[in-house]
Amino acid sequence: SNERLHQDLAALGALDGLDFRTAPAPAGGVRDTVIFSKNPMTEIDSGLSEQDTGWFAMPTVEIEVAQQRVLVAGVHVYPPLNDAKQWRKGLSAMDTWVHEHPQSPMILAGDFNSTTGHRLYRDAVAGFTEASGLLPQSTWPQTMLPFPVLEIDHILGRGVRFAQTRTTPVTG
Repeated sequence: SNERLHQDLAALGALDGLDFRTAPAPAGGVRDTVIFSKNPMTEIDSGLSEQDTGWFAMPTVEIEVAQQRVLVAGVHVYPPLNDAKQWRKGLSAMDTWVHEHPQSPMILAGDFNSTTGHRLYRDAVAGFTEASGLLPQSTWPQTMLPFPVLEIDHILGRGVRFAQTRTTPVTG
């Protein structure tokens, strides 16, 4: 993502009520993911830098929800189509971060470039609940077919319950 995209989404009303956010994604920079929230949050250093992931850094925050501190990671893992080593490195970095916080309620959300058919993905998110439930919310590919057929974007939680999730197409 980039700041121009965020401005366009805001103009379309897609960010209404999300008054808090992490630092901007620098153009051509080392991070392309931003976390938006309706609750105040504090950005934390996570060990998910571009060196750790082999691609983009993943922002992490602490958010207080229902009197509980929840860690949230904005995930974007390199796609395994051209370089599975980089994909593995990103999932492994995320797995390490998760295991460094074994007691913390946690949400992992974003583009994992993985389906539940990938063993490495399943291993990295063991103990997490998929917000979409038993039926996947397909998100990829967006443009090659009449509709997406694979769920590579996920919202996962540990120690939290999801009240609602949805995929919302934004025209334009």
